[in-house]
Order: sequence, then structure tokens, then C-alpha cells
Amino acid sequence: MGENYNTLGYHLQAGDMISAVCYNRECQHGAPLDLKYLVEKLGPEFLAMHHTLTPLLYCSECKSKNVGIRLNVNVEQKVSPTG
Repeated sequence: MGENYNTLGYHLQAGDMISAVCYNRECQHGAPLDLKYLVEKLGPEFLAMHHTLTPLLYCSECKSKNVGIRLNVNVEQKVSPTG
């Protein structure tokens, strides 16, 4: 099987950033997740997906559990030079 591109370990190694975003209309706070910490606590093979991460998160500003995640891919490490 190939490499799993949906794990915390993969995103950490790739230099990607995952942010938590509050869906509370009055708040809408966002903050980057500490991927190194999450890999240490949850393991590198833990799936970095909405249904696995959001139950563990809450907004640090308003304390709402109504949060989502946003993946920001490090494009520079994904693109290989041509010829």
C-alpha cells in the first residue's frame, strides 16, 4: 500500500498547517494546531480528518465545540522541478 496522505505524521513531515476554525457566528476565531504536539499525543498514524480531529477540539476564545479544520498544504514541498 502507498503512503497515507491523511495522517498527522504526513502533514507534519510535509510542512503543512492545519488550523481550527470556530463556526460560532459571533466568534469565528481561528488558530493553527500544533502538529508536533498532536503527533506526540495521538501518534503519527492518527487520521487528520474532520471526523477524527474535531471531537477533540474546542474554540480557545468562546469555548464552543462547533469547530472545523482547515488544511493549508505546503505547496513548495509538493511541486517538483521539471526537466
